[in-house]
Amino acid sequence: MIKVINIEKSYGKNKIFSDFSLNIDEGEFVAIYGVSGCGKSTLLNCIGLLDQVDKGDIFIEGIKINNINSKEAVLNRRHKIGYMFQTYALIEEYSVFENLKLALEYKKNTKSEVHKKIDKVLEKLGILDKKYSIVYELSGGQQQKVSFARVLLQDPKIILADEPTGSLDKENKLNLLDLLKQENKKGKTIVVVSHDEEVKSYSSRVIKL
Repeated sequence: MIKVINIEKSYGKNKIFSDFSLNIDEGEFVAIYGVSGCGKSTLLNCIGLLDQVDKGDIFIEGIKINNINSKEAVLNRRHKIGYMFQTYALIEEYSVFENLKLALEYKKNTKSEVHKKIDKVLEKLGILDKKYSIVYELSGGQQQKVSFARVLLQDPKIILADEPTGSLDKENKLNLLDLLKQENKKGKTIVVVSHDEEVKSYSSRVIKL
């Protein structure tokens, strides 16, 4: 499913990866952890087509994805890869509904279908009452849930999550991990970067960088 082959990545004089390789099989739930600055988020960004490696190759479903053009990268992120950002990556001046509607723009849905799909995921995440709230009015935990709702609406084959439980209390953290596990049981490949020990217990494999 995901093959990282002999990659190198540096920022200035700071070398993050040198001759690093990794295989992730389809349907795995992989937790990646390590000390701050070891390259966890960088690796996720390279797999998620948000950053480029300096050397080496990355394949998704047998297709080489590093150095593809921006249009192909957008199509891959739209159809194959759902990304939960540590910083949420929401438009703060928009409502929850307006943010989530963007995830459905490229799909052929009627106005009624858009509302039904968004209502369904918001209800699943316990924030249906925040549908028309402006994002900057929400707590960090609520924004993280909106970020996950966006991924669920996208319905990708691969879910990449960067510290997805960092802003959540114990109950909401376990609820989110349960939902990720449900998506994994549907056949989705999950890759989570986290410092959270409980994330490891949900994963099928743990990788330390």
